[in-house]
Amino acid sequence: MKYGICIDLQYFRRIYPDLSRGLVMQLYYVTLNNANEAEQIGRSLLENRLAVCVNWFPITCAYRWDEEITQEPEVALLIKTQTGLQESIEQTIREYVQYANFIAEITPSYVNSAFLSWLNQEVPQQPLHTAS
Repeated sequence: MKYGICIDLQYFRRIYPDLSRGLVMQLYYVTLNNANEAEQIGRSLLENRLAVCVNWFPITCAYRWDEEITQEPEVALLIKTQTGLQESIEQTIREYVQYANFIAEITPSYVNSAFLSWLNQEVPQQPLHTAS
């Protein structure tokens, strides 16, 4: 027999607003080859209301490949968005890059209320999937 917990997230957010802040948004950290890719992906995410804000910046990457250590420039793309958009975000990224890049979903433990208000105005929240 399977056991599960079902939470009414709207109720939880009203009753425990400070504890639920981390549940309402996600950050995605994505590595890319260049700023042009980051700009194209970022603009697409913003235009399709999959993100409220994106940042990209140059980084240096060192990694192991074919028994060698390689170092080269990359670009990190930071995506600020609602929970529940992972599939759509990854699909958007794949429209612009086909190589094996890094995509990490990060749940912040705290987000200031002014930013969350802006996020909720600009990016629709996704309905939660509940177990039947």
